Amino acid sequence: MNQFQNIHLTFKCPKTLNELTACNSDWYCAGCNRIIMDFRGMQEEQILNSLKSGDKIHCGIFDADRIAYTPQPKWQRWVSAGAIALGLTTLNSRVFAQQKSQALGGDTTRVKPGAAADSVNNQITVGVFLFSAQPEYLGGISRFYDHLKKNLGKVSVKETKSTVVKFTIERDGMLINAKLVKEGDDKIDKQLVRLIKESYKWKPGIINGRPVITDYNCTVTVTAKGSIDINVEQISQTISQ
Repeated sequence: MNQFQNIHLTFKCPKTLNELTACNSDWYCAGCNRIIMDFRGMQEEQILNSLKSGDKIHCGIFDADRIAYTPQPKWQRWVSAGAIALGLTTLNSRVFAQQKSQALGGDTTRVKPGAAADSVNNQITVGVFLFSAQPEYLGGISRFYDHLKKNLGKVSVKETKSTVVKFTIERDGMLINAKLVKEGDDKIDKQLVRLIKESYKWKPGIINGRPVITDYNCTVTVTAKGSIDINVEQISQTISQ
């Protein structure tokens, strides 16, 4: 498997897998009082999809040859280490309590199929990680294109014309500031701005584990033959403060 492109460690944990307790398909660390997610053998896309909130740190177990270590500034590493020591888990307290109970009172010896507790032979890395991901429309960008094509009325033009609408995906995934930046056909211009404003909420972009503001240009090109081509292009990203 290839090395991850959008996930990297910011803090390496000195613990080995032998010091953790199996908890369902993941692991429990008594020293940190937290659940450690086991991502060995998973594709990067699967890992990103499994993470519900992108604005918090996570702790995981990875195949050592698949993840890079990008250390934070010294003060941030101390904050990360302190958070782990204090048991500030990325899970909410109710879910964490349930998993901890399962770890201590349930099947604490069961391990993922194919997984082993020998951290040396399996060359694993345990640590705090951050990840990056592009904004995503509900159902994928192709569904966004379908939404526009399905609802754009038929337009007859004598020559090819292109309309460009700029819009922004906020840190919470809301689509805002849809505005016309290049006029094409008058009917398409008005419809495109309206349809983009009415589209579903997006999943926000993430850079180094932090939500970002992302600007896009949506270009709709209509030809004299009646065909419609749609292209959405990212033009900028701003990391949240």
